[in-house]
Amino acid sequence: MPELIVISLPRSGTTSIAEIFRKYGAINEYKEQEYVSLYSKYKKGFINASQVDPFILKRYLNDELIVDAASFNFMITDRLNSLYPNTKYLILRRELESWANSFIKMLYYYSNKFKQKHVNMPEWMTEYGYVYSPVFNWQTIDDIYEQKINQNVVCLLKDLASIWHEFSTFKMNSSNHVLELETHSLSSNIGKIVEFLEINYDTSLVQTHHNKAKLSGNIINQNYKEILYSL
Repeated sequence: MPELIVISLPRSGTTSIAEIFRKYGAINEYKEQEYVSLYSKYKKGFINASQVDPFILKRYLNDELIVDAASFNFMITDRLNSLYPNTKYLILRRELESWANSFIKMLYYYSNKFKQKHVNMPEWMTEYGYVYSPVFNWQTIDDIYEQKINQNVVCLLKDLASIWHEFSTFKMNSSNHVLELETHSLSSNIGKIVEFLEINYDTSLVQTHHNKAKLSGNIINQNYKEILYSL
């Protein structure tokens, strides 16, 4: 089982953690396609704990997975609390507008990528979208990126804000095994993470943090901002 499990929404620093601690056994999005589909079903209530737990336990049989930096762990926090109460957890939180901007741009990037190839979006990615909103669809992502306003855009932005608020108040059971950080402070808190992990700090092994956003710029205009903060 991993020594550290990262809990965050996507686009909140999991890739950076995997980069920084890769030589210490950090893996980003391990078995993503297989487990996102499964965890999505659990998050939406289509399967129960007894059905998802065996797969969680199976996933952590990989001895090389020392730091689990998967961005989809937030969907099974209650099960992680139950199955691994003594594991260390790093919780990463990002400011709402910054997170929504980055997350939507990531979705648009993949939507456009598959569109250019003239193929449909993978089913597991669409299922994942429904975790964030029952009205999720790829056309609405395109509309937001193109700065449009319609009913689906408003609903999706409100649902994203709701997911963010739900996660912003989330707490693990044992505070003794939890380190909480803001995404923007990751680079300045590497030493704190190293101390939390209780590993020997070696600057030659710790990699430099790079922001790997697929698209640049801010798509959250004033109208979108008002919608996000209307809850």
